[in-house]
Amino acid sequence: MGLFELITLPLRAGIAYTQASIGVARLVAPGGPIRVVYRLADLTDEDRPLGQALAPGGTLDRLLAEGDVLVQLTAVLGPLDRALKPGGPLERLLAEDGLLDQLVAEGGVLDRLVDVSGALAQLTPSLDLLDEPIRQLDHATGALTAAVAPLTVAAESLRDLASRVPGMPPIPGFGRRDRG
Repeated sequence: MGLFELITLPLRAGIAYTQASIGVARLVAPGGPIRVVYRLADLTDEDRPLGQALAPGGTLDRLLAEGDVLVQLTAVLGPLDRALKPGGPLERLLAEDGLLDQLVAEGGVLDRLVDVSGALAQLTPSLDLLDEPIRQLDHATGALTAAVAPLTVAAESLRDLASRVPGMPPIPGFGRRDRG
């Protein structure tokens, strides 16, 4: 080691220490690699949803298990393969004048649904106005039922009494009731 190198050693050591400190500070800074690793470890902890999904036997293992849903969907000639093949449902859906175009075309299904929803929206205030009269009718129906019940019992008693009177002609609408 030369004299110049020996004299500048403390300065070079200070610079190296400063650069190392800056590097460590960058590692642990918010958004730095160490913080990212700690955040990832926190997200994949066994008591968190992502950790449970990634755990052995968890959701991901079950999803990727032999013969399970994802395997069946992505199998050769499986549903996804059939949907994506040339001339398949997805291509027909996205084709010019295909189902998607028919849905969003002017005067198409979507426009007609919007028209129907507009008509229904116009009916809403009228239906709201009918709410109270319907409640009153419901209440009146209950009161009428309660009032008619004794009349029904009385009419049945009179019919039974009339059927016992010898020689009494049948009263129209009050025929003899079958007794079963």
